[in-house]
Amino acid sequence: MARQIVTQDVVDKAAEALVAEGLEPSIVAIQARAGGGSFSTVKRYLDIWKQRRAEAEAAAPETPPPIRAKAEEFARAAWALAYEEAQQETRQAKALAAAEIAALRAELAEANTEIARLEANEVRLNAAIARNESKLRDAEVARAEFQAQANRIPEIETALDGARQEVTQKAVEVGKLTGEAESLRAQLHDLMAVLKPIQESQKT
Repeated sequence: MARQIVTQDVVDKAAEALVAEGLEPSIVAIQARAGGGSFSTVKRYLDIWKQRRAEAEAAAPETPPPIRAKAEEFARAAWALAYEEAQQETRQAKALAAAEIAALRAELAEANTEIARLEANEVRLNAAIARNESKLRDAEVARAEFQAQANRIPEIETALDGARQEVTQKAVEVGKLTGEAESLRAQLHDLMAVLKPIQESQKT
């Protein structure tokens, strides 16, 4: 790639562009903007540009005092107006910020109230859950006991059948014993009937 040829015109345009951008037209900056050029060449052309600029500024007619005074007065008035507008904007911004802060504080207070209500509800719900869990445990214990008793029903029924059979057998035995007792009473009665004449004859 061919190296950029630096001329007085190239340096002048680069320097004017840098000044317009608020930058210092240094040799390094001119080289970067021009895309090349030796230090001595750029310095020579830049010194010429600075000399011309200084001469142009020196040759410029001096501003008359009345115009300069008017310009200063205008600048002061413009500054005062800008300052007042800035102060007004500051006051408006402060008022707006204060209103926003008040609104945020109100929202924060409402949020804290809602949080407190939700926390109270949570406490009540936790208490209700604890009570229901206790009732559930009691119900599970009762169900387990009932299930245990239900599991014993066949055993109890078997025991009842055995008891019924035993009672029936005892009843049969009691019936037999009652019959035997009646038979013995009848025999005793017959025996007494036989013995009574003998006892009476012995008395006489």
